[in-house]
Amino acid sequence: MTFDDAFREIGRRSLPGGGKTMGADEIAFRGRPFGRWLSAVSRVRLRDPRESYMTNAAHRIRDSKVGGAGYWVDLRVAGDVTDDELAEIRALAQAEDARPVRVRRA
Repeated sequence: MTFDDAFREIGRRSLPGGGKTMGADEIAFRGRPFGRWLSAVSRVRLRDPRESYMTNAAHRIRDSKVGGAGYWVDLRVAGDVTDDELAEIRALAQAEDARPVRVRRA
């Protein structure tokens, strides 16, 4: 089973960053990987918490060092799910993404 077999994308939205920050994509999924409905929402996060998407007006984002430390995927799962099932969902998601994936209950 793959993540795409277990979950289907049901929505996507771009969260505005506001001001001079970059927006972020949030993707919603729904599926029945263990015989009951679960929802999941993913968002990409900066690996280094000291980094920020903020940049001054004279600084081009493509020249910035934001994201130099890399990114990780935060996947929040809603529904009745055990720790073992969270670990299985993480393995499925990690198999499809090169970035580190962290799965947690919503």
